[in-house]
Amino acid sequence: MNSSRRWQQFLPLIVVIGVVLALVLYWLLRPPARAPLPGNAQTGGVCGEQFVYGKPVFSGVERTQTVCHGAFAALVSLDKKVPLYSAERILGSETRGDEVRTDNFREDETLPEDGRAELSDYLRSGYDRGHMSPAADFRTDAQKMSESFLLSNMVPQNHTLNAEAWAGLEGATRGCARQVGQVYVLTGPIFAGRVKTIGRNRVAVPSAVYKIVVAPNGDSRAFVFANKSARKQKSYLDRTVSIESIERQTGLNFFPQGGVQERGLGGLCTGAFGG
Repeated sequence: MNSSRRWQQFLPLIVVIGVVLALVLYWLLRPPARAPLPGNAQTGGVCGEQFVYGKPVFSGVERTQTVCHGAFAALVSLDKKVPLYSAERILGSETRGDEVRTDNFREDETLPEDGRAELSDYLRSGYDRGHMSPAADFRTDAQKMSESFLLSNMVPQNHTLNAEAWAGLEGATRGCARQVGQVYVLTGPIFAGRVKTIGRNRVAVPSAVYKIVVAPNGDSRAFVFANKSARKQKSYLDRTVSIESIERQTGLNFFPQGGVQERGLGGLCTGAFGG
């Protein structure tokens, strides 16, 4: 038997040995499994109940990361260090619980260190740590209440706006949830012109904030407030804007699957919002 035929005789064995060695190398060099994220947090994914009408699509070029918590889901700008939106579901039956506000503001450790806000950024900044999904929406669930204080759910917000007009709108939204049973809410910042920042991590200060409220039947209402002093109002109907106008300013397509209807001033929860 010549050398060529002897080599061909051992070829199957050589192939088997090669495959085994490749599998062993893959097993040894594979990346380690990621440790579970704190609490209910996840990254990526669709986050479940918060996105009944589909996960919003962002057309911007900045770095982003989705975080999913039991209280809220957010698309966080790793450049601006704020959520571009915070999504939540509010059940009317859960708006009158007795959980005490925790005020345990803290960093969201599911985000990379170079892409998140820190408590020190807000210190002596002149701005509140303004909830996008408010703590008072989670009065029946201690864990969700606590999660709402993650900085991935905050933007730098004018104090009077946060404490008065915006708090009033949040309360009216809970009233709407009681009226229709439950609502899906998207809340976030709008940036226009030159963007101011605060803190060592350069947390972006929005020029305005928006809130979009959607009922299970698809009826909706959207609001915008400039990020400046605004007192509590008896009616918020004059703050109603089109969802499309917010999409143009944010680069977000909020409801990619459709099904959401805007019905003007005679639409969703006119009584709750002050009509």
